[in-house]
Amino acid sequence: MAMSKCKECGKSISTLAKTCPGCGAPNPTGKTSPSKSKKEESYRPKGPIQILAAIGLVIAILWTAKGLFQAGSAGYKQVKKSTSSISKTDYKFTCEGTAYTNFAGMGLGVEHNTEELFIDEYNLRKKDKFYILQMTSNKSLRRPYQIFEENRGDLIVSSSTIKFDPDKSWLQLVSGSSDLKPQRFIGSISLNTGNYSSTLTQKYKGDPITIEFTGRCFGLEQIKKYIK
Repeated sequence: MAMSKCKECGKSISTLAKTCPGCGAPNPTGKTSPSKSKKEESYRPKGPIQILAAIGLVIAILWTAKGLFQAGSAGYKQVKKSTSSISKTDYKFTCEGTAYTNFAGMGLGVEHNTEELFIDEYNLRKKDKFYILQMTSNKSLRRPYQIFEENRGDLIVSSSTIKFDPDKSWLQLVSGSSDLKPQRFIGSISLNTGNYSSTLTQKYKGDPITIEFTGRCFGLEQIKKYIK
């Protein structure tokens, strides 16, 4: 322990003494106490405002990450719902285009030919190991609606094409007592390009009439994933 004289009374005392034991002078030797370390000087207790600000910053970062990456159950359910709208047994899609009726077989000129817009709604349903294709339309034009069954040979479904050529059992449903008699309905849908084409052949009092359907189909992406 170092000793030194008091600057007031001259008594020999420790340099660590804060007051002189003889005369009571403060800091009698003029020596300052050892300085605090820089680490001690830099540390300051954090108040409640600083703590709350830090917590708020952490919450803001987590909320931003949830919005960017759809974290949490709500985001997961939303993504799952948007990608599984079609079940594994029913596949719905639509086809739109023009139905061109040709009356040339009746001896009429091209001025009698007509064009109509059609919108078909299809449901490809899987039943056991086979597919059934059902149709509703704003312009059926005497086409069959519950038409194609794969197990009867009416329907061929592959990973690239849907082809249909229903047998004549449907003719009784649409013909009735009319003079207009449907003969055949054949067509195909490309699952790659979406192109749709079909032909309905009819006879009116023995004269042939054909209707050509051409257009595009929509909603085929999901169907391709399930057709094996």
